[in-house]
Amino acid sequence: MIGFKLVLLLALLATALVCGALPLRRRAEDAAHKHLLEWGNAFAAGVFLGAGFVHMLPEANAAWQQLGWRYPIGMLLAAAAIIFMLLFEHVLTPEDAHHAMHAPSADRFGAREHAGSTRAVYAILTALSIHSLFEGLALGAQRELRSALVIFAAILAHKSMEGFALGVSLARCAMPRARSLSLLALFAAATPVGIVAGATVGALEGP
Repeated sequence: MIGFKLVLLLALLATALVCGALPLRRRAEDAAHKHLLEWGNAFAAGVFLGAGFVHMLPEANAAWQQLGWRYPIGMLLAAAAIIFMLLFEHVLTPEDAHHAMHAPSADRFGAREHAGSTRAVYAILTALSIHSLFEGLALGAQRELRSALVIFAAILAHKSMEGFALGVSLARCAMPRARSLSLLALFAAATPVGIVAGATVGALEGP
């Protein structure tokens, strides 16, 4: 299983790097491709919304029910968060900031890096890396080929979309290319680190 897990590790590492580098490569090309970043931004938003509504929201609602709440508190909090974000963006935000957020894609993607977008990128990187680390731990701890393949397929689907979403976020905030690639490499390495750690713990525990 060690050699097999090594192959899976390299496949996941390559997938994350390639999918994450695509938006950064498009950023470096001529203006004819600038709309791809806008489409990619919409795709990235869909990835994060899907992860929240499909994966996290049902589990959060079930956790509230286990605490004795019969009312769907998780759904209520999610709806309140969406209303708050819309209120903040369209009502409470100053007019000049609102126009900046909804400027044409060429203006937004070509803008210089600013502190807010940089903090958002680091927050996304942290969340995705922690998630990837635990995915790798689950894969590395597997001792059966069939179970490892099932988990690998699930991680591969997540890793490709998450890598692309992170790449779009890096391209959007106009980070220096070297720093963007280093952050992308950090995200890509999270799952392999988890696999190695999970496999090591499994080997120490013995049969």
